[in-house]
Parts: sequence; C-alpha cells; structure tokens
Amino acid sequence: RSPALKDQIPEGGLLKAIQSLVLRLEEAPVTVEVIDRENGEAVTVVLGADDLRTRLRGYTFLMRDTPHENLAHWPRFVLEMVEGDFRFLAALTLDARRNSGSTSLITYSVDNSIGISKSRDLKLADEPENRWLAINTGFRSVRDLFSNIDVGDDFRSDQRSVVPTLLVSGDLDWSTPIENAQHALRFLDRGHLVTVKGATHCPLNREEQILSQHPESVDQIRRFLDLDFDKQTPEDYFSTLPTSIELAPIEFAPVTNVTLYDELLARRGQAK
Repeated sequence: RSPALKDQIPEGGLLKAIQSLVLRLEEAPVTVEVIDRENGEAVTVVLGADDLRTRLRGYTFLMRDTPHENLAHWPRFVLEMVEGDFRFLAALTLDARRNSGSTSLITYSVDNSIGISKSRDLKLADEPENRWLAINTGFRSVRDLFSNIDVGDDFRSDQRSVVPTLLVSGDLDWSTPIENAQHALRFLDRGHLVTVKGATHCPLNREEQILSQHPESVDQIRRFLDLDFDKQTPEDYFSTLPTSIELAPIEFAPVTNVTLYDELLARRGQAK
C-alpha cells in the first residue's frame, strides 16, 4: 500500500522475494566485492543463505539512527538484493564475521543458564519460519560451549502472580515478540497489556514512536510507577488505560540509484 513502493514490489510481495533470495543462496553462494572499512581496500565476501537469514532482522541492522528508520528502509534492503545488489549485505556480514560490534560474554552466560525447555526448543526449531529466518541461532550456536548450571524447567515454567503488573509491548518487536507478552498476561491475575501497534522493542523509550506520537498516553502509563494501591486498586487504574495504541504508518523509502551500500560508504567516509 506504500506509494513509494507501489511499482517496485515484485509479484508475490516481499515475503516471496525473501524466499526466492534464500533459495538462490542455498543453491549457490554469491561472491561480492566490497570496500574494507579497516583499510579502504577491496575485499571479497562469499555470502550464503544463513548470512541473509541472520540480517533479515532489519530494524537492528540497517545502520539507521532509530528502529523506525531501519524499518522504513527494510523493503529497500530486500528489493536491492532482488535486483542483484548484495553489496550492503556483504558489508554487514564482513563486519559481523570480524566481530566489529560488541557482544558481552555475560549475555551468552545468562542465556545459557536460564536456557530453554526441550519442548519449547523443539517447537521453535520446528516452526516453518526457520526456513527463511535465523531464529535463536546465536543462542544455539554457543550453548554447548558454556558450563553454566541450568536453572531447570521448574524455574522456567509459567507461574501465577497476583503482583500488579503492567506490560507495554510493540507488535513489531522482533526481539521480544508480542506473543510473549500475550502469553505472560494469562498468568497475571492483576495484569494489563498495552499493545502499541507499529512499535518496535521498548516502545516507551523510543522518542520517534509513542513518546512523540502519543505523549499523553505515555504520561498515563507512567502513572503506574507512582500509584498508591491503598488509595486506588490496580484494576481501577487499568480500566483507565487503553488496550492498544496505534502509531502512524511508516513512510517507506523507495529504491533509488543511490543504494544502501553507497550510503554506508558515505557514512564511513569511504565514498568514491
């Protein structure tokens, strides 16, 4: 429905395009030449299907300032590869292989200690989306390298709670999906979920999302932190809150002669 992309979406839409790209890279890797950010020289990167799967989580990988800006360019990311330009993916992949970012070992240590139940792990591994997306690959690739004590399924199991709890979650959160909040709400006897439609991870912390578009709702939600439950019950307070808040539609960026890779080089001061 985006005017900017009206004439650029291939038959079958973006999902079909992603599937075609994954199948192409599964059949044969693609060799791409990009500029090395460390020395400015040309370097060859060989891309496989897992490189694409991993970086399809566009709102964290497209080098924009905010998740919404990343999402606005995500269709462009896919469509440039449909046209045969894999240079941006190659540049991101090269950085990832060199560990140019920063991931602390304590993150993996905590993940491996808390772990995941066998039934949940099998369910996720068996979901058809795994064919096209990298789901929990970071966790699965390192979990056998850690010797943490597993907390066990009793710790991981659902527990009923009477503690007043307010959940605020974006339905475009690719880190902690909205389904997680919906599941947790079933076990919160005094809980309430506000779904922010069109928002990403931690919507209350994103200036371009709910903070700028619905400041009055943010103030209303934050009142929860100062409530005196001797004077107002959680149920009475929750009744004043919406169950959903909707953000304005994202203005998607079109495919242009200036590619994502060109913009990346310009950001790095390497533009030709």
